[in-house]
Amino acid sequence: LFHGHQASFYFEKFNTLIGYSLRYIAKPLGIKNYSVAHDSLKKFQTEKRVYDFSNGQGVVSIIGHTHRPLFESLSKRDSLKYTIERDIRSYLTADAETKVLLETRIRGSHRELEKYISKGGRDSLATNLYSDVVIPSLFNSGCVIGKRGFTGIELSRDRMRLVHWFDPSVTGRRIVEETDDFERLGSTGYHRLVLKEESLEYICARIGLLTT
Repeated sequence: LFHGHQASFYFEKFNTLIGYSLRYIAKPLGIKNYSVAHDSLKKFQTEKRVYDFSNGQGVVSIIGHTHRPLFESLSKRDSLKYTIERDIRSYLTADAETKVLLETRIRGSHRELEKYISKGGRDSLATNLYSDVVIPSLFNSGCVIGKRGFTGIELSRDRMRLVHWFDPSVTGRRIVEETDDFERLGSTGYHRLVLKEESLEYICARIGLLTT
């Protein structure tokens, strides 16, 4: 568990010098640092280094820094693709009642994917970063300063989750229009939505079997 900027080549080699420069030169002079979260190339370079390190060590890495939520090393676009494929396979053998629910979810995921691609989602290079068999070793908590709320990684007993916290009175609309599967925090106006969830046993087993 670490901050993603530690995966930077320059921070790794010149951390002391960079820290000194930021503290005594850049900050006093008001020189702003262009965030890696707004630079697609830096974002992918950071994620790729962490992903390779995690697989080389056979461990799970949870980072922040890039402001891009990742669950099981999957970008939003790839995650939606996997979700659609998984739900379609489940649909084929599901009972009538479950098929109705799966159909709604599949259509919702498909609309979300098309919308994301049409807006030029910044993770369009994701398929070039990872191998054909994606190892679920990289997780990113995302961003806590989003206009529509914030995302985070939760560890609870034997489960890991990517969650989204939001306030409908601020966003003006539901974050996920296709589902009502969110909970309210007591009597407050804050709501929690589980975006992705998996057992730690499955995650660790897959890492152990797919890394050398």
